Amino acid sequence: KPVSRYVYGLLLRDAKQISDAAFTFRTLIRDEPLSSFTGPALLDLSALRGQRGFLYSKAERRVVATMRKRLINYRGYGPDRTLKKLHLALRRVPRSRLKGEVALARAKASERHRNWTSAVHRYTQATRDARDTTSRAHAYYGLGDMQNRRGKYRAARVAFGKVAQYAASAEVGEAATFAIADMDARLGRFHKARKELTAIMVRNPLTGNRARILWSLGWIHYREANYAEALRLFESLLKEGVRGDVGEGRDRPLYWAGRTALKTSDAERARRYFGELLRDYPVNYYTSSLLDFVAIRGFSVKPAAEASKAVTLGSDAPLV
Repeated sequence: KPVSRYVYGLLLRDAKQISDAAFTFRTLIRDEPLSSFTGPALLDLSALRGQRGFLYSKAERRVVATMRKRLINYRGYGPDRTLKKLHLALRRVPRSRLKGEVALARAKASERHRNWTSAVHRYTQATRDARDTTSRAHAYYGLGDMQNRRGKYRAARVAFGKVAQYAASAEVGEAATFAIADMDARLGRFHKARKELTAIMVRNPLTGNRARILWSLGWIHYREANYAEALRLFESLLKEGVRGDVGEGRDRPLYWAGRTALKTSDAERARRYFGELLRDYPVNYYTSSLLDFVAIRGFSVKPAAEASKAVTLGSDAPLV
């Protein structure tokens, strides 16, 4: 939550951990531009002072100080208007680094408002305004994400490629690599997607994108009719208990593990996964899809550990 991140930044500042405090404030400003804590975070970020002096120039601090009233009452004056005034003022400061952070916040604000055209324009502006490589990488990632949502895949790929150029080993660089692989998978470029996803797993087996990568690899193998490998990957998701950001939880891998088990002629394994889905997710998108699927194809399924409440749909003949 923004309040927790802001308080954590203050604690780091008071503990003289200036670089960590700056990182916390910057991420809050970049990720939560509409929060009431963003204005105070901008004030505290601009005032940070390390062993070698202030992090930002005197001219930048002066600009922020002139907007103190607006930043303290951030929501009252309006985040969009405040960020715009601050950005315009900082653009008049030579070689301003804070300008890039504010530009990123404006772009994220447009994204939160679901104004994709404005977000593309502002992320493009942020790529020019950002002075450090990390901010520039985040700007290009945001630009790529917006272009991807608009279906501009070529432009999205170029932007994501820039992220890897500026922050290949950082979390945002990995996210950009995953985004490229995901686009390749959706466009049917399975060989390229599989190679890109596998490279992430080899480089960082405990990546935060592990669930999404396992799912994507499993789906690619399923589409390529490599059902044994697809089943292994779907079962890995279930065994590890990791979650994806789409179909959060076990419902999606349970459904597709069952479907894939049928492709390998393992009807009993399919019944086990389908039964667990029926038991744990009685009202669910994937449960509804399962009921439609077994009704059409003819297959008996019962909720796991509930034999007395068997749900029989069609014949007991295994699917092929």
